Amino acid sequence: MYVLMFAAAIKLRYKHPHVKRAFTIPAAKWACGVLRDWGSLALFPPFLWVLPPAQIKTGNTLFYVSFLALSICIVCVTPSVILLFKKRSWSLSKHIPK
Repeated sequence: MYVLMFAAAIKLRYKHPHVKRAFTIPAAKWACGVLRDWGSLALFPPFLWVLPPAQIKTGNTLFYVSFLALSICIVCVTPSVILLFKKRSWSLSKHIPK
């Protein structure tokens, strides 16, 4: 998600250049974006995320991995449920200048 978010930040700088931002990095936006993407990709190996840490006694490894997988599913499904029941007044299309 972070890789996509950082790529979207660069794309939005070009797609909507007229939008005023809190701060900008004019000369280094590509360098910062690439460094952030590399940093995010360096932390990518998913098999490391589900292994229980050695310092914490988790008990049953299957329970730990199942709990982690269920938590990830809940976090991923919740925005979709919110989007399913959203109101029309929440639309941003009327706020974005063309």
